[in-house]
Amino acid sequence: MVEKDDWRLRQDVEFLKGKCINGTDGEEIVSHTSHLTACIFCREQVEDNSHQWWYVPEDMSCCICEECHQDFKESFQWKELDGWDIDWSICGGNSCEEIKVDTITLIEPTEAYAEGIWAFRQEVLERDAENEDQFAGCLSLDTCDYAKEWIDICRLRKNAETCQQTGTEVPSHMFLAVRQQDNKIVGIIDLRHHINHPILGTWGGHCGYTVRPTERGKGYAKEMLRLNLQEAKKLGIRRFLVTCNVDNTASEKTILANGGVFEKIIDVDGSQMKRYWIEIM
Repeated sequence: MVEKDDWRLRQDVEFLKGKCINGTDGEEIVSHTSHLTACIFCREQVEDNSHQWWYVPEDMSCCICEECHQDFKESFQWKELDGWDIDWSICGGNSCEEIKVDTITLIEPTEAYAEGIWAFRQEVLERDAENEDQFAGCLSLDTCDYAKEWIDICRLRKNAETCQQTGTEVPSHMFLAVRQQDNKIVGIIDLRHHINHPILGTWGGHCGYTVRPTERGKGYAKEMLRLNLQEAKKLGIRRFLVTCNVDNTASEKTILANGGVFEKIIDVDGSQMKRYWIEIM
């Protein structure tokens, strides 16, 4: 029995009520689309696995994992179709390789966004509680007591002369990914000025990022990285290192979509990481 206050039931899933859906598997989704990367309800990642069962609406706007399908099929009154009828050539009215992404802008943190920053932090804490890397690219947002404290740290980290006051020797810029339509923070991404550092030069790379849990699977990560590469070019960075866990298919797709070239797999404390380089022209 699903509770009415189940965290997976958000306003942005209401459009799925009464939809016709098709069953398929993870292998099919990965081979035919680039934007269906996670369950719209619980954010479980799609894997290239024929034994992982999924459901997709006819417009290919999202995907639903087996568990969430079982939990919500009655309340959402889905009509299940024959999976053989799936038309992979359509994805929400766009090509399966490209989906329309709402316009976002990278903005440095200021007090004007303090409330939005704290709301972003709270959502990540609640929705990504089991994710060890839940605040990737967000510096110390999880340990700060209030938004202004974090904003001040971001300002200090921008300059080589002041970044050491925050416990680091490598200066970096922090950006809020703000959706122009409603001025909502959909993600946070950082930009390290260089990677002349034992951790950054090995597996940390030039940036890390976090997309707001309720805004994932919409193409924002790809756009955030694209815009961040433009900022890197302004700093004179021409070769950009990005890494991801070997099982993080979504991040790998984001990197590849921005021109990432695979270099090698490295071991980091028992975890396998992929290194990619992006040439900035």
